[in-house]
Amino acid sequence: MILIIIIIIILKKGIKLYKKNTFSFSLLALSSSFCYISTAGLAKDIELKDLNISANLPSKPITTKDKYKGSSSISKNTISSIAGPRRGLTDILKINPNVTFANTQVSSKNQGELDSQDISINGARSYQNNFIIDGMSINNDLNPSSSLRVSQEMGSMSSIGMSQTALPDIGSISQGINLDPDLIETLNVYDSSVSAKYGSFQGGVVETKTRNPRNGFHGKISSGYTSDKYTKIFVDEKEKNDFENSHNSLQQPKFKKIRNIVELEGYVAENLGILFNYSRSRSTIPLLAYSENYAEKYGQETKNQTRKNDNFFLKARYFATDNLTITPSFIYAPSSGAYHNPAAKNSKQTYNSGGLISSIDLDYDLGFGKLNQVIGFSNLNSSRDAEHEYYKLWSTGSRFNKFKTGGNSGGFGDIDQTQKTLSYKASLDFEKAKILDIGDLSLDHSFSMGLELKKVDASYKIKRAFNVYSVPSVYSGKTVNGFYGPEDRQERLDRCHPDDEACTVESLYDWDPSRLDGYAYMKKDTYSGETKAKIKQYSFWLQDELELGNLSLRPGVRFDKDSYTNKLNVAPRFVSSYEFSNSKITLGLNRYYGRSPLALMLKEGREDLKTSYKRKRFGGILYDPDDPSWEIDTSVLKKSDRFFRKLKTPYDDELAIGFDTSFYNLDLGLKYIHRKGKNLIFDADVITEGIDISKLDKNKYNKSDLRVFTNKGESKTDIYTVTLSNKIPYKIQNSTHAFELAFNYTDARSNSLAYNSFVQGSNTHKTDSSLGKTQKPSYKYLKLDGKIINIEDAPAEDFNRKWSLRLSTISKFPNFLSPKLDLTVGNTFRLEAPLKRLQLATDENVENYNGHYVTAYRTKKISGTGFNWDIRLGLVYNTSKNSEFFANLDVLNVLNKKIVSGEIDRYSKDISNVKIYQSGRSFYFEGGYRW
Repeated sequence: MILIIIIIIILKKGIKLYKKNTFSFSLLALSSSFCYISTAGLAKDIELKDLNISANLPSKPITTKDKYKGSSSISKNTISSIAGPRRGLTDILKINPNVTFANTQVSSKNQGELDSQDISINGARSYQNNFIIDGMSINNDLNPSSSLRVSQEMGSMSSIGMSQTALPDIGSISQGINLDPDLIETLNVYDSSVSAKYGSFQGGVVETKTRNPRNGFHGKISSGYTSDKYTKIFVDEKEKNDFENSHNSLQQPKFKKIRNIVELEGYVAENLGILFNYSRSRSTIPLLAYSENYAEKYGQETKNQTRKNDNFFLKARYFATDNLTITPSFIYAPSSGAYHNPAAKNSKQTYNSGGLISSIDLDYDLGFGKLNQVIGFSNLNSSRDAEHEYYKLWSTGSRFNKFKTGGNSGGFGDIDQTQKTLSYKASLDFEKAKILDIGDLSLDHSFSMGLELKKVDASYKIKRAFNVYSVPSVYSGKTVNGFYGPEDRQERLDRCHPDDEACTVESLYDWDPSRLDGYAYMKKDTYSGETKAKIKQYSFWLQDELELGNLSLRPGVRFDKDSYTNKLNVAPRFVSSYEFSNSKITLGLNRYYGRSPLALMLKEGREDLKTSYKRKRFGGILYDPDDPSWEIDTSVLKKSDRFFRKLKTPYDDELAIGFDTSFYNLDLGLKYIHRKGKNLIFDADVITEGIDISKLDKNKYNKSDLRVFTNKGESKTDIYTVTLSNKIPYKIQNSTHAFELAFNYTDARSNSLAYNSFVQGSNTHKTDSSLGKTQKPSYKYLKLDGKIINIEDAPAEDFNRKWSLRLSTISKFPNFLSPKLDLTVGNTFRLEAPLKRLQLATDENVENYNGHYVTAYRTKKISGTGFNWDIRLGLVYNTSKNSEFFANLDVLNVLNKKIVSGEIDRYSKDISNVKIYQSGRSFYFEGGYRW
């Protein structure tokens, strides 16, 4: 470990030098990584025949494409060379041109977070990707379109980063767990012309294959570290003071992150190998405990919010026979975040996510084909754990301010939101067989088929009943009959019932400490019970790959049915390719069905979890300390704000056209993808949906503001990509160099954001007395920049950078400065389009357009082009007996560019047009030992 310490000291010295002379450092890094580009044009003169200088040198390009150019594979070698915040597998995908990130999730202000970032593939909604680990889906469908950051992403700052409601929509990241990237052997991204084998997505499939145990005995120990001291944070001047004195968990001026890993692997028998890995990430975020409005009353202090990620991974590989391989795996990856409410005492809440994923993979060679079966079970959660299971809502005014014990207090209660999945998958791939001979050509085919059975049980459960108290009453005198009344009658409360947590007495006056005055809450809402949802899914698919000379065809079809919609969804899949003169053209026509709305099913019946009470003596004579009992408040009905009905499964239709060619050790790829989404789910007003509210039960529904989910969402996306990479890494003297250049242009349009968002037009109806009727918000029209357009032609509001240019390079220098020292330099350069925002233009709203109320927007450009450069420097010191010390330095945003990622309005402080920036230059250190 002495070497690691020395290396880190050298790196820290380098950082200080770097801060003093950014230009020199940048020049050094550029020259080390790009010295080969100048020789790329002379590829014929570069020695390519002897690249096996070291086993660690890359022999493949940065990413590899499949036969039909619909997927890309990222190897372990590439993954270990990419700089990133190491927050999960989605960090690795920044080199993929078809993957985009949420604009404001990369905010400079939340660098203490550990959760993976949401991604969109080909413009689809972030929660409509299918994440797979070792053959098992790990999607968390509890509420993936909401998160603790959701209000910031949607352009407001009304949230403080935690839910302050009794029954919150607890959000979750769409990939159910945070997998340690070091465990990944290959990461495959299927973005177009996806095989019929895969379903339950509209964007794409992210398939992770974890490493298998190696022969011998191997292990690793490592630690990683970063903090605000090694991060340049950019904030808008308008909120700089608020940020530096933050009580808001969305704004993190200080943080410290530590990551530790222990790994052991090897074969305990000739036919049995075991791999164990444990990674532990911790982040500490000190914030002010209370906002300025409450600091004086409660006493200001600093509280540490925490984020925790643990990852226990156990995998075995057992060669039972020559034909049967059994691979069980177990992942337990809990994550948590501890928050506090700056407007309440005793408010600590811990939000838990992640959970357990286990599977058994059975591979059997039948001779005529290969049978793969995966039996899996997962238990994922998105839950809340309150330290104090109650909430007391205080009032303001001179009568209340004199009580020292008064004030908002509590953390509501514990809620367990779980998703348990039992699944079985089987696929049978037949050996290639000849169908017939056609002249000098033969027609061959490879047939495959499979099925998938899945049972999902979800619940939203209040672990223990909790109360939310309101309407506090203050007393200062005593009546002649022994009961207590309002202050204006000069009655004083000097004792409470011993079992009444909603009553408090205290000494208010120094001149008479023995005098007690008190207050009692007169109303409460009690929350208890649970809601449940169940879905059974059945899938079956067929696929055949036909080859005739240079022509390849892959027709297929996938059948999906679930117990929610009870409808059979048929998704045809087809892709073809034709090769000629080192070139290839591909054509794909496909349909992809998304997943059923599990999160929406859990919302149904949630109003029944609340029961309202009032004091029996509510009104007139109030509180009796000898009988402080409650009775049901019959004036408060359990009315639902939502009308539920069956929904269809959303889907996307795709056209994909590609052209690839090879020349001078280079691969050039061109691809066009057109997607059209139908039956997308969003939130709507019942009147817009044509529901006659007069026929609904007034005791069941809140008719004044009743909403419904609808399938009228639509989207249109056109994606153009150009990629250029070297087929075999270039060798220059004793080093090798690989690069990949990718350009992407995306035109994504949709009439809604997500299932819990409104249509982009008006979100409610409007009564027009002059017309004598109610105007409906328009699903068809929207006014943009002075013109009324079809609403589905409105540009997307997130994941919406029009184009990007990305360059990734990996350079390896064996025997760097010493025969035992190897250096790896990985660079990621990204140039992105200017960012635009839709801004409400209420002064231009159209009151009556064919009987509809049309909302107006203006397009506002909020940034110029953004350029970012990340670099990873990896040093390995080889010792004897196949062991090595290693140290990595990640520098993100090397040039410290101020890149705008969004803009928000903070209406609470009347501050508008507040810019959100990506993080400035930041450093991440990692060091360890492996053998």
